[in-house]
Amino acid sequence: MVAATQQSSNAGYEVIKANTYAQGVAKLREAGAQPKTFEENIRARVEVYESNDRQLFQHLWNENWLDSCTAIVNKARSTKVKLVLKSEDLMAIPSDFRGSYLAVEYNNLKGEGVFELDYQKNGLFDRSLLKDNVLGNDGWRLAVQDASLLKTYREIVFAQLKEKHNRDTGMRFYVRQNTDQDELRALFVRYLNNYSNAYGISDLYSNGSFLRGSPAVGAAGARVGKTGSAHRDPAMTKEQMLELKVAEALSPFDKYVGTVNQEQYRQDKQQATKELLALLKK
Repeated sequence: MVAATQQSSNAGYEVIKANTYAQGVAKLREAGAQPKTFEENIRARVEVYESNDRQLFQHLWNENWLDSCTAIVNKARSTKVKLVLKSEDLMAIPSDFRGSYLAVEYNNLKGEGVFELDYQKNGLFDRSLLKDNVLGNDGWRLAVQDASLLKTYREIVFAQLKEKHNRDTGMRFYVRQNTDQDELRALFVRYLNNYSNAYGISDLYSNGSFLRGSPAVGAAGARVGKTGSAHRDPAMTKEQMLELKVAEALSPFDKYVGTVNQEQYRQDKQQATKELLALLKK
């Protein structure tokens, strides 16, 4: 167990560590944020990889697992489970919660973002997957709704597993079955040394590890930080220097990442960037 609540940051990111899942969520609340979904964590890793920032890659891929507010819910004495993309139960978990799981009514979980699976019917669970099996695995396919994102993540993972571990399998998707009662747990993704497995079986009293911040901001911040200023790289075009100047001007607003609708945040910032670039070009 971690002795005390910790947090580590890296160029626009903050990985918040805590003694329990609930304490990690409480830390996010105090910062005006909330846990990311499983898909948002996967997207963050892909964008960090594509940024070519090795320090960030090490931070998000090799040093930390990433907890989420995506839930796996077991039906009592059954092989059926539900995957909840964004669980209100997890986001509202009391800070002093120390149980193994949240007790819920399985049949009451319905609606958008809720999918039912059967351990015996819906593909390979609890077994290492070949690269070709990943996109057809119902656990991964539903937890990461963006098929293109999942494909890219798969390509990165299996290339790394082959290079670092000489492995052709990985990305297990762990779920329980035949639990004594209806049980809700958080889904998280492990690091590469654990073959980027997805876990929907861990107890909620276990340590928490949450990503806060924006992957795009983290990557851009790292690049700017290395040069100190957009004007110090003579190889950059005038257009690129303007874009970096705009990114630096807008960077104070990145503290609000994770506190608002992320898609709306990206759209608003994109629009503001276009408007500022247009003004600077005049």
